[in-house]
Amino acid sequence: MQLPVYVINLDRRPDRWAAISDNLRRIGAQGERIPAVDAELLGDDFARWRIDCGAAACATGHGEALRRFLYTADPAALVLEDDAELSPDTGSLLHNKDWWPARTHVIQLHEQIDRPGRLRDVSGKTPSGRELRPIERWGGCAAAYLIDRKGARRVLRAIRHPTMAIDRILFDLCESSTARRLRPAQVVPAMARQRFGTEDSDLERWRREAREAKDHRYRLRRLRRNLKRMPYAARMRVLYALGTVRTMDTDYAERPPTA
Repeated sequence: MQLPVYVINLDRRPDRWAAISDNLRRIGAQGERIPAVDAELLGDDFARWRIDCGAAACATGHGEALRRFLYTADPAALVLEDDAELSPDTGSLLHNKDWWPARTHVIQLHEQIDRPGRLRDVSGKTPSGRELRPIERWGGCAAAYLIDRKGARRVLRAIRHPTMAIDRILFDLCESSTARRLRPAQVVPAMARQRFGTEDSDLERWRREAREAKDHRYRLRRLRRNLKRMPYAARMRVLYALGTVRTMDTDYAERPPTA
């Protein structure tokens, strides 16, 4: 058995499709291309979602990948954005699902990019020997993750009318009730990183415009977010005091530590 791989790719970025297809061939896998939604074509149709057009387009692309996965009988799938770069041992994850930690529905392969990881004790290991640690604090990025069928159904419900970006839906336990139900785990060291910098991101324009606009909707979102974080911050202090959570580096490594 080989778990399916879905790659979200814009029609106007054949360079990225070529790069990730070559990467997948090197690890012994083949990806199915999911045409990404172009944020340029959305206009104001998604303003009611309370997220910018770039985030809306990204969430829609991930939703199509998850629907395509659920049409199959496979127990899990690897979902990639087209700028992901995968380590050589990523192919070992695709043979079966036997190594997954109990009650974990999504596994983050990408390094956490916004801050060091806030992770719990080891809950398992990948077939190549990398650690699997439950995520306690979100670190941003949905460029490479494994998800099972129950997790995919939960995420699809959350993105019908999303109020946050797809990476927050998947991994931000503070703000996303979906993430808390998914019980996400992080691969340490990470098996994926982004091949291109943020300056080459097709979403960066929308993020920048949202930051610069700072209208009343932006301020209300920030206020709601800060209010939500208050009990979460208190909880984190307790978990740190108990030694349940550790601050860890999750940087990408081409080879597992035992290699």
